[in-house]
Amino acid sequence: MAPVSGFGDLDQRLTAMRYADWALGRFFERASHSLYFKDTLFVVVGDHGFGSREQLTEMDLLRFNVPLLLIGPGVQEKFGTRRDIVGTQLDIVPTIMGRLGGAVRHQCWGRDLLDQPADSPGFGVIKPSGGDQTVALVSGDRVLVQPPGLAAKLYRYRLGSDPASQPLVAAPDEAALKRQLSAFLQAATASLLEDTAGVSDGKPAR
Repeated sequence: MAPVSGFGDLDQRLTAMRYADWALGRFFERASHSLYFKDTLFVVVGDHGFGSREQLTEMDLLRFNVPLLLIGPGVQEKFGTRRDIVGTQLDIVPTIMGRLGGAVRHQCWGRDLLDQPADSPGFGVIKPSGGDQTVALVSGDRVLVQPPGLAAKLYRYRLGSDPASQPLVAAPDEAALKRQLSAFLQAATASLLEDTAGVSDGKPAR
């Protein structure tokens, strides 16, 4: 496979993406001829997106712009080829379990992204890896960014081939979004510190 060239320091990354695209295509071409293919739900999701030198907000949204692909029997027929809704890694397991059918009990904080109202924008709380304490609440085409030690800022954003952002001033629900972000962070921190997440001996932890 020929490496990508002509994009400077992006060549190596783009070559890796070209290889991943080729490898996935070859995998699914082979899998499609196997007996298990028609009875299997394939889940494809990246670890992170492709960052940009130009930041839209204090949070690098493009690094968090990652599609979730569900490839399996009846998925496209029932839900269409594309669903635009905000979610995070917390929502992956509930969404998978929702496709398997039957009664399900799980300890995930997320939701089944394909079992939400048609007009739901979805939401997700994101944070960069490492020591950066910036956090953000993404809901639909808006993001509330909370940098450490600074006031939270609300933006309307657009991703895709022409990414852009616009600060929103005095939005009527800005206070509610701030409360939602604060409540999520407090509940998550308390659950981790008090060890109440997950299951113990097959039962919910405390």
